[in-house]
Amino acid sequence: MKRFCTNCGKELGEQEIFCTECGTKSDLPLSAGGTSKGISGISVGGSAVNKGEASGNLGIKIGIIVASALVILSAILPFVSVSAFGQSMSMSLLLADGELGEGVFLIIFGTLGIIFGALRIKIGALVAGILSFILCCYEMYNMAIIYEELGGLSGLISRGAGFYLLILSSIALLVLSILNFVFKK
Repeated sequence: MKRFCTNCGKELGEQEIFCTECGTKSDLPLSAGGTSKGISGISVGGSAVNKGEASGNLGIKIGIIVASALVILSAILPFVSVSAFGQSMSMSLLLADGELGEGVFLIIFGTLGIIFGALRIKIGALVAGILSFILCCYEMYNMAIIYEELGGLSGLISRGAGFYLLILSSIALLVLSILNFVFKK
């Protein structure tokens, strides 16, 4: 007995619970020997996969990779700019006074986040997220101290794109890695 999708009309295989064209759940009974995996499950190679969970984990995985790449980018972009006496100078976290700065750690944590996110190593992505967030908090603390020490001269310093990107990307990486760690396969 042939079965067809009630939504798009595509022919369904004997063991298919969901239409491969539109994703609609078939209300028709399976042929003899088939078993149903429930409302949210689809049969893939004999194992049940939760359709919503699989797409959610893929979104989180992509989010971790993107947030990690943005953490790397925040180390390269100008973190602060100092303007005085008609001169302006921008500094990134990667290079400070011609030497490597804390941005190296952001590049390492971001790279680890990309690798662990792509390989679905949940604890590794979580550690990368926590470490990048801790480094972000450290940099924000340093900025607060600099502003306090400068007092009335703090108007000479302006925050750059790297400053704001570090905050957003490290928070995103931390939240996404926590969600990734909490969700089951």
